[in-house]
Formats: sequence, C-alpha cells, structure tokens
Amino acid sequence: MSTARSLAAAVRLAGRFFVIGGTGKFGESLSTVERFTPIADVEVGADGVTTGGNWQTMASLLTARRKPAAAVLRGVILVAGENSAEAFCAPVNPNGLGQWTAVRLAQAPRADIFLLSLDSGFLEFCESLRIPSGGVVVIYLN
Repeated sequence: MSTARSLAAAVRLAGRFFVIGGTGKFGESLSTVERFTPIADVEVGADGVTTGGNWQTMASLLTARRKPAAAVLRGVILVAGENSAEAFCAPVNPNGLGQWTAVRLAQAPRADIFLLSLDSGFLEFCESLRIPSGGVVVIYLN
C-alpha cells in the first residue's frame, strides 16, 4: 500500500480487496483508494505485465473521508461518511482506475455511519450514538 492510513474502510469485490479513505499520518482525511489483488489471482496482460499480488492506486474518492463506511451491493462499492455518499464502479480493464459517482443519502447526513449489505440487496444504515454513561445505543434506519 502506498499511502499510510488508519480508520479506513475495506471491502472485497470480485476477489480483490479495496482500502478506502481513512486518516493520514498527519490526521488529515484521505480520498485515496487502493486495490490489492491476491497472488492467487495473478494475471499477465498481453504486454507481459503482471497484475497479481500487488497494490494499485485507484480513482480517488470525490470527497476525502475519515472513518468511512463501505459495503458492496450488486457489484458496486458504496461509501458513506463526512456528510455524503458515493458509489464506485470497478474498471473493466485490469489497469483501469474505476469511477466514483455521488449518490444521495436516504437520511440526514451523519457521522459514525455503518453500511450493511443484506442478501435481499438492500442496505440498512445505522448510527451509533454516545450516551453520557459511556454506553452505545445503535439505531437502525430502514
């Protein structure tokens, strides 16, 4: 991975792993996205370049996100956080960067969001709220 980060989101899509956004080493929100192709999926292109077992920088998020939430739904990566959401369409070409598109949130913008991909194809958004006693309440929004 070329960008040091913490508090990033990670998802698996089509046998590859995507690490999305997060916090940089100086505390800044990151827009960078990197994809890891496991060694078991080594592909050698017509030009002889191997695309397996390595990290590749993908198209950057439209909005830098610290502690984003991510889920895969119908072959698309959905990312939310920092008061907005966007969707990533993976490239068809192994050397392509993919493309991010802004999407509207169903509910009001919020921080500390989680995305869940369900077998039915729907997503549930949930938000954790801190209460004075130090506990956590989880609210599910359909």
